[in-house]
Amino acid sequence: MSKYNEANAPLLGNQPPPPVNPGFGPPQGYQQPPPQGYQQPPAPPPYAAGPPPPQPNYGYGATTATATNTNVVVVNQQPTPRSAVVVAGPRAPDYMGLSVFMLIFCLICGSPLALICTIPAVVFANMAKEDNANGDVESARRHARIALFLNLGTVGYAVIAYVVLIIAVVAVNTASANSSYNNNYN
Repeated sequence: MSKYNEANAPLLGNQPPPPVNPGFGPPQGYQQPPPQGYQQPPAPPPYAAGPPPPQPNYGYGATTATATNTNVVVVNQQPTPRSAVVVAGPRAPDYMGLSVFMLIFCLICGSPLALICTIPAVVFANMAKEDNANGDVESARRHARIALFLNLGTVGYAVIAYVVLIIAVVAVNTASANSSYNNNYN
């Protein structure tokens, strides 16, 4: 197969670009560039197996360094992973859920005096939780017991407050009903 087709024109890779102005020819002073083909790149220079030429010091004093060929092997031993076996011992209850529930209940139900007990109950429950995490079971039991007693005190206070409130509402309504009955039939 030849590089030219039937019309004796070069094949696709070597075709010249079409003229810019067909029928008019190239502009004056324009020279057609020579056709470019694939040329072998020049061979790289041979590798120089010697030290590079010395560089000037540029006023920083004379520094000389000599390179010696020594084989050095650096061994960096990584620390071995240590595994710890954690045995879960007895844990004291922390009553955090009960303390938070009582705090929200007292806030919603309008018993602000009960907050005197619920806020410290949350604090002691948190201390019990931290003591459990640190492994101090005895201190955790002591703080959990205090949180439980504070929560029970809150429940007792809320029950007594609501019983007194119900008795007061019934007494006021009964007194009001008796006074209006007496006023209408006298």
